[in-house]
Amino acid sequence: MKPQFLIAAPSSNSGKTTITLGILRLLGNKGYKVQPFKCGPDYIDTKHHALAAHQPGINLDTFMMSSIHVKNLFTKHSKDADVTILEGVMGLFDGADKMQGSSAEIAMLLNLPVVLVVNARAMAYSVAPLIYGFKHFDPKLKIAGVIFNFVNTESHYHILKEACEDIGVDVLGYVP
Repeated sequence: MKPQFLIAAPSSNSGKTTITLGILRLLGNKGYKVQPFKCGPDYIDTKHHALAAHQPGINLDTFMMSSIHVKNLFTKHSKDADVTILEGVMGLFDGADKMQGSSAEIAMLLNLPVVLVVNARAMAYSVAPLIYGFKHFDPKLKIAGVIFNFVNTESHYHILKEACEDIGVDVLGYVP
């Protein structure tokens, strides 16, 4: 099975777009054909995705599209890709009406694991209950791991990593 995942966050301004663009460019530079998607009706991020991945970014939106249409678009555009990456919208569970149109809804619809980007700027061990809540809020959603953003020092990262180890969540890395 080809690698496919959704990059999401607890809230906006956590660094989803920056991290998504970095991963798209990195994998593209390594010779992989990467297909980017964006949850929601965003047109700016899809333009950035296209520049980073050298592939058109495609919007998937369960508020304005039927579930069948979202699945068909995803299948059509990801079939030839080596890696498929979706960037979430707002916070993971934020939709137009509760979860309707949320990144979580799309991840569950497409059976995709979620990489959670957490803004760790003013946080240490408190990430444990935050991430624990995201991991257990809906049992149909799979949190594959966490990337911490805005990490001050190695010792700060060590505290964050220990917090994740205590709750059984993989840490995939961090960005200073």
